[in-house]
Amino acid sequence: MGAITKFAANSYDFTKFVDAKNWIGGEWVNPSGSDVHDVINPRFGKAMATVRMGTAADVAAAVRAAKAAYPAWKEMPMRERAQIFYRFRELMERDI
Repeated sequence: MGAITKFAANSYDFTKFVDAKNWIGGEWVNPSGSDVHDVINPRFGKAMATVRMGTAADVAAAVRAAKAAYPAWKEMPMRERAQIFYRFRELMERDI
């Protein structure tokens, strides 16, 4: 599993962020498209990251991974599934 990248900004100075990736099958993977778009920080008018566009193959890989994970997810009790989402929310609030 890839490492979680914490957004390093702790001031109003321009901060570069990691380029966007897809989360597929429990790991961060680079999209396979060739089109790349900058993510512009409007305050500074320059790119703080880039986003490579995904393709139909990326979507297909995500669907395959979701289908493979579904049987175990379906069998997990609702309370445990909810706890996963609550934990995810906590991590997002902590790191962004």
